[in-house]
Amino acid sequence: GKNRVLFRVWPRDPKGKTITASSLRGKEAANGIDLWGATLYDFYYVLRAPDVKNYLTISTGSRLAKWMVNS
Repeated sequence: GKNRVLFRVWPRDPKGKTITASSLRGKEAANGIDLWGATLYDFYYVLRAPDVKNYLTISTGSRLAKWMVNS
């Protein structure tokens, strides 16, 4: 595989809900990889809990958008 460096951060509402494990999926690659993006601009670091600054996860814009609509 290839190594990539993420450089974007998804802004969070400081009073927003904590992102928990979920079966929601965004766009997927044809081979079934659940985190897919056309470019590196589609990947984000996101704070799972807005008040815990070191609790980061990697996600994609499409997956985060689904989470926001369904939360």
